[in-house]
Amino acid sequence: MIILDSNLLIYSAQDGFAFLRTLIQDGETCLSAASKLETLGYSRLSAAERTYFENVFNTTTVLSITDDIIDKAVELRQQKKMSIGDVSSLLLPC
Repeated sequence: MIILDSNLLIYSAQDGFAFLRTLIQDGETCLSAASKLETLGYSRLSAAERTYFENVFNTTTVLSITDDIIDKAVELRQQKKMSIGDVSSLLLPC
């Protein structure tokens, strides 16, 4: 299984990156709860983008973030500049 980074999910909504949609539909692909927050929490989403992302999250395994993952993410972010989405993609077991 693989954990899909938020950026790949965002790009997949664009026609020029439609080939990424097959990766998302693969039963082996997971997303993190942080990706859901990053993607759906963006204030400038169009209605079509929101619908697309909601459909993706409703049909793909979304992994929760545990306290152990949060603790490790804090440790990693203190060592190197990383976004929350990047850290969660490194830590979540899929």
